[in-house]
Amino acid sequence: MIVGTIEAEFHAHTRVLEQTIEHSTSLIIDLANCIGECFQRGNKLLLCGNGGSAADAQHLAAGFINLFRYDRGHFRLLPSPLTLLC
Repeated sequence: MIVGTIEAEFHAHTRVLEQTIEHSTSLIIDLANCIGECFQRGNKLLLCGNGGSAADAQHLAAGFINLFRYDRGHFRLLPSPLTLLC
C-alpha cells in the first residue's frame, strides 16, 4: 500500500514538472536572457524577500555566486540577509 502511495506522489510531481516545462520554458529563457544582459552591462541584481521568500532569494543568489556547472565569473549581487517582522 505504501509503495502505491509513493508511486502516486512521484507521478503527481512528474505531471507538475511536465506542465511547468510546457508552460514556463520560454518565460524562464526570457528571464535568464534579461538577467544575463543585466550582468553584461555591469549592472547588479537585487534579490529580496520576506520569510520563506528571503530564503529563496538567498538560495538564488548562492546559485549565481557558486560555480555550479561552469565558471561564470563574478556577478554583482546584493542578496539581503534580513527578514523583517511586521
